[in-house]
Amino acid sequence: MVKRVYLFAPWIRHWHWANAVTILALIVTGISLHYADTKGMLVPFDLSRDVHNIAGIVLCAIYGFFLIANIVSGNWLQYVPSGPNYGKRLWIQARFYLWDCFFGRPHPHHPSVKRNFNDLQQIVYWAVMYVLMPLLLISGLLFLWPELAPDRIMGVDGLLPVAIAHYIFGYMISLFMLGHMYLSTMGDTPTTSLKTMLTGWYQSPEKGQILLIDDEYTTVKAETKRLEDLGYSVTPRTSSIEGLEAFKADPDKFDLVITDFTMPNLMGDELAKQILELRPDLPVILCRGESEDIGGEGAEAEGVQAYVLKPVFDGEIDPTIQRVLDRGK
Repeated sequence: MVKRVYLFAPWIRHWHWANAVTILALIVTGISLHYADTKGMLVPFDLSRDVHNIAGIVLCAIYGFFLIANIVSGNWLQYVPSGPNYGKRLWIQARFYLWDCFFGRPHPHHPSVKRNFNDLQQIVYWAVMYVLMPLLLISGLLFLWPELAPDRIMGVDGLLPVAIAHYIFGYMISLFMLGHMYLSTMGDTPTTSLKTMLTGWYQSPEKGQILLIDDEYTTVKAETKRLEDLGYSVTPRTSSIEGLEAFKADPDKFDLVITDFTMPNLMGDELAKQILELRPDLPVILCRGESEDIGGEGAEAEGVQAYVLKPVFDGEIDPTIQRVLDRGK
């Protein structure tokens, strides 16, 4: 079964591709202008100059559109880091790109309507779009209309610092583009991100059916949303008795049970024991607070395959689930 979520409105996709084509034109012509006195020019000087100037003005217009549309649509919220333990989640995402992805480990983030970008993308895209891009455009406009630049800066011609800054900003944008194109291949498949930006739809295979049990309503609501964003189908229950009844009604429906440890009427370990009596092959994950001792070895002896500390972080629960499910295959 495939899960489909509409992430990107037409204006975002049109802006994205117009922005990409314009920046690529600026990179090619910028390299040609920078090395104009060599035989390694990509485009003739006169053509490079004209295309570079026109593309620069077009990029200013595109960026102005981006700012206005972002504010009006509320899309600017996608660039704002949010949620608890942001630093920890940032490290988990960076570790995936630097290490985990080369060993086939699951991506810690799956796009959703409220969170298109992972934690690392948020901070990098924010820096690029709201800091680096304005600096690049301002320095480029000063080049285009040099009379606007100061005559002298710190004893040197006013355009010299502008030129150096523009080169630096240009190289940084070029490096970002290369990294962006490479990392875009690290979705569910190498072409998932490309297809999403072309059609607006993100789709990935549903990972499995989870029975989620916790006696705190707010926790169940938050965890259900988090797991659904990760690509799982979730059956939530707010008491151990209700959870056991839901399982007994259709034991073969579920691929995994995630349950809180401390609950009234029926504790999580006892609930797991009764569930496993009906389906001994079913993976079970117990969630506990730091002060709760559930006895890891004893829990696994009863058939519980893993336990996690609460609160559960975005980047931790998916690898744990995948490890438990893979163990049962």
